[in-house]
Amino acid sequence: MTFRPAFDIALEYEGAAVFLRPSLLAATRLEALHNGFPALLMKIQQHDTTTLRRIIAYAATDQNAAQRFIKAMANKPLKDIQHAALGPA
Repeated sequence: MTFRPAFDIALEYEGAAVFLRPSLLAATRLEALHNGFPALLMKIQQHDTTTLRRIIAYAATDQNAAQRFIKAMANKPLKDIQHAALGPA
């Protein structure tokens, strides 16, 4: 088992796993894409799949794992993607 700092966020979907690390760089890139945090937060609340894919890509500690995870989610029901992003209740 590999040690992961407490601030990494693990996502898993159909055998694909990715670790996300919140960073100022990722936040800045996401904010710029949406012309501000209010619009970014609205897209997240709406479970906008493009925004979710970009969050995964920008915050991933391993870009290859991020692309595998994103491909695993392609053409899947939004409810499944939401469950993977939120984790178990």
